[in-house]
Amino acid sequence: MSGHNHGGICIIAPSKDVYSETFIRAHIERYPGKVAPLYGRWFPYFRKNDDKPLMPLWVRIGCFLIRKIFRVEKFARRLEQGAWRRFLRDQGVKGVLAEYGPTGVAVMDACRKAGIPLVVHFHGYDAYDQRALNHEGRRYPELFNTAAAVIAVSRDMERQLLSLGARREKLHLNPYGVDTEKFKG
Repeated sequence: MSGHNHGGICIIAPSKDVYSETFIRAHIERYPGKVAPLYGRWFPYFRKNDDKPLMPLWVRIGCFLIRKIFRVEKFARRLEQGAWRRFLRDQGVKGVLAEYGPTGVAVMDACRKAGIPLVVHFHGYDAYDQRALNHEGRRYPELFNTAAAVIAVSRDMERQLLSLGARREKLHLNPYGVDTEKFKG
């Protein structure tokens, strides 16, 4: 993919091919245009198609050490965001779909700086789990302002995201469904 200006979207997931996350696999496989899938914790470190890292190993180790030993989160985040923006530019990405709220938080600054629309798809725990809300969730109000759209999978989650600060005009309900084609005999 390197060097191509595909002009598609980038779909980011925390993990690669998790068995229970069929909904993320469906987003990647069924999107009607070109997709540049990424994964790797909440911040995208690897390209899904070839497992190629976005940043050289020495930069990833440096970011880890900066965080753990020197406790300078801002500097580590700046290095990661620079690598992420270069990827978006080099791939000609026109939009980003972040799977889960914490993923959206991790990439929102880079998307904003790159001028690329960000859509955040909440899936469950990221809207309800107190640990997630106390950590990444502290930046949800900023995420809700930055994101072009926010997706909830149920009416209850829609109410929860509104209570966390999501803006009604950006919030979209998209319940999960069953692929009935898989059950035809």
